[in-house]
Amino acid sequence: PKRRLTGMIKENKKFLKSFLNSGKDVLIASGRSTGMLSKLEKTLDHKLYFIGCNGSFIIDKNTKEISNRRPLNRQMMAKLFLTMRDRYSIFCWFALDTSPNLYYHFDEKIPKYITLGFKLGNFFNNFYREKVVSGKENLLNRLQCEDTFKLMPIFSFGKSSQVKTERTYLAIKDIFQDELEIALADGALEITSKGVNKGTGLKLFCKKYGIKEDEIIVIGDHHNDISMFRSFPHSFCMSHSSDDVKKYANHIVDYLYQIQDYLKDESSLKNDIIKYPYRKDEIDI
Repeated sequence: PKRRLTGMIKENKKFLKSFLNSGKDVLIASGRSTGMLSKLEKTLDHKLYFIGCNGSFIIDKNTKEISNRRPLNRQMMAKLFLTMRDRYSIFCWFALDTSPNLYYHFDEKIPKYITLGFKLGNFFNNFYREKVVSGKENLLNRLQCEDTFKLMPIFSFGKSSQVKTERTYLAIKDIFQDELEIALADGALEITSKGVNKGTGLKLFCKKYGIKEDEIIVIGDHHNDISMFRSFPHSFCMSHSSDDVKKYANHIVDYLYQIQDYLKDESSLKNDIIKYPYRKDEIDI
């Protein structure tokens, strides 16, 4: 569970700080860009590795160097934007780069009170507040840049348009399956370059830092975490996740801090296997 003021519940914070104090590392694999990293480091009082925009880039914990950049192609972004604008009713667009900014544009037909509600909701999100840059011109300029890493067409905030989102996901995936990586979110799609997801980002991280894949424990709660569950054997999913996400993970927990029970008895992890591994033709790092 998230906490708007502190970021996380105290039990999770205590566990993560103890884990870090023991000489191990925590890596944040996020669909967000860099805005969260400094807040989490301050909360945990440790430097953290970071994978942003669903695997689009890696940030070193010590140097803060950004590496393994895999941005979206400008022509592909334009094609996607025009296709979705002409065929589907898009509530709002988000675009992310390596800055803390969240670029967004609401459809002109959306009532002003909704856009105001979004701004107020973001403002009162405190720990999870984004640095927002609004306007169609800003969004279109972002789509013309070489360092845009993720696009999100939004159908609604929350789960009210989930059926429409899932149908559009299937249609867009059919059109762009050879060109883009597409993941479901609540009322939205998360779009990155082909082969770019949290799983491939974490595999590149392991290769870069010489870490064995069975030395990694992954935990997540949403569709964009499935790629990690399908790439690493020690996989944990939150109990509040949907069943079509949980089925990919080996372990289910109510809270992140419950992982410590497995670390105390590592025999509970020895039989872990990847339940639904990728085929060679499914993934491209």
